[in-house]
Amino acid sequence: MAAMSELPDHVLRNRAHWDRWAREFEEPGRSNWAQDEPAWGNWGVPESHLRLLPADVSGLDAIELGCGTGYVSAWLARRGARPVGIDGSEAQLATAQRLQREFGLEFPLVHGNAEEVPYPDDSFDLAISEYGASIWCDPYRWIPEASRLLRPEGRLVFLINAALFMLCAPEDGDHPAADRLLRPYFGMHRFEWPDDDSVEFHLPHGEMIALLRRSGFDVEELIEIRPPDGSTTPYPLVTLEWAQRWPCEEVWKARKRAERQGHRQAPGKSKSAHLTQARGGSSTRWAPSSRRRRHRGRRSAEPDREGTRTRRIPAARDRSRSPIRDAAGDAHRVRQSRGDSRPEPFLQQHPRVQQLVVRTPPRDVTLDRRVRIVLLSRRPDRGDQPAQPLPAPELAQAAQQLAG
Repeated sequence: MAAMSELPDHVLRNRAHWDRWAREFEEPGRSNWAQDEPAWGNWGVPESHLRLLPADVSGLDAIELGCGTGYVSAWLARRGARPVGIDGSEAQLATAQRLQREFGLEFPLVHGNAEEVPYPDDSFDLAISEYGASIWCDPYRWIPEASRLLRPEGRLVFLINAALFMLCAPEDGDHPAADRLLRPYFGMHRFEWPDDDSVEFHLPHGEMIALLRRSGFDVEELIEIRPPDGSTTPYPLVTLEWAQRWPCEEVWKARKRAERQGHRQAPGKSKSAHLTQARGGSSTRWAPSSRRRRHRGRRSAEPDREGTRTRRIPAARDRSRSPIRDAAGDAHRVRQSRGDSRPEPFLQQHPRVQQLVVRTPPRDVTLDRRVRIVLLSRRPDRGDQPAQPLPAPELAQAAQQLAG
């Protein structure tokens, strides 16, 4: 584990924060250890309804990223998996160890940073996080780390606050979210609150999908949780009426792409994903000092399968047929022609553009006036992220301007 001075600021702050909160979650943790069927999130949705876990986990090597009191790992161990729990809070892990002795169930517990796990590559078949690393660690660090830890075809499952809820959550944690957007959607990443010193991380859906794909995952399902009538929660995050109109929690399920002949699966060949809106509730690992702190208590609620809607998202288009291709699509880089001054005005007109790479068009692409293919990169919002490709419409606009 990295020395204390080498840990990122948010890791140190969240570690101290959860050491202070740990005592409040001993009893909720014990309640979750005692139940036979997993119940997820703040509304306690049963596993039989949400189906977060693979149908059969027996024999799987699993890691819980941000395990807290370790109840998710306990659920996995009872189903035949071989779990490992890692958490930044020594106090939380002390509770987990006491519960292991109390319930007669043992599995490894590691005090460490889920953004830098002390296990070798390809160690696990399943990585899971319910309000653990999924909100308390930087996704640009922990998701690539989860990919490193997983074997090809390994699964990643994590439960977080819904992106829409994060736009509506008030600064004052004593009041539930209302029907007003309080902050921008674009650019959301790091969240800090005036009533405590913790740091959370949340991304827009587009950025989350892009990050998962760059990290070697195919998104298989996004479950937006809708609690059924009669559901209760002890925290004033949202009212039941709000949660039945808009999602306050969501589950992401992804699978690590298998490498074929030493290469990763090509873009555009991923399996179709599903976007599911499900009625349900959740256990809770999220609740604030008064608003956003994760809680481990079980909430009683019978699932209601009626009204569940599933919309299939088509598989990504094969970009080998597109006139605008990404860096993996064309490896032939050419120099800009002498005296060609067209790129410079374009860069001046588009301050977001950081660099321009001119490429030869593939032979199977016919473009008006044989426009050369370009790859434009925008400046990242944060210095620790690589530059990202511009959206296709902007690439098309660039090609048209360069052609003129």
